[in-house]
Amino acid sequence: MDAIDFENHDEIMKIFDWCKNTKPLALTRLAELVPIFEENATWHPIAFRLINEFGDIQDVLNNLDANMGTFSWVGSIVPLLESQKEIFVQIQSHPVGNVSQWANLHLEYINKRIKDEKNRDKEMFL
Repeated sequence: MDAIDFENHDEIMKIFDWCKNTKPLALTRLAELVPIFEENATWHPIAFRLINEFGDIQDVLNNLDANMGTFSWVGSIVPLLESQKEIFVQIQSHPVGNVSQWANLHLEYINKRIKDEKNRDKEMFL
């Protein structure tokens, strides 16, 4: 199987058409694979489209969560958490109630985690 080219507009359109015809399974699989972040702390357009069009499907949001949790990091994780916070702030008032609830839960968790990680960072230098 070839890799998905997330920069090819025609390919993305075909994938979304396929997802609409095979939902929810195809949508949840796509949510596991899509890029989440843009470099400027915004949602990647494909992830954002999934949220906007299919955020009412809890498994789509759950799989985006799982996708976000797959990374490696060196040094303080606070900058990553602050970037995650920025993208969730962007959707905390989303018109789809399921999405805004998901965003607000993430914001609570991320705020606590930022506080904990900043304390951990301080402790490393004691």
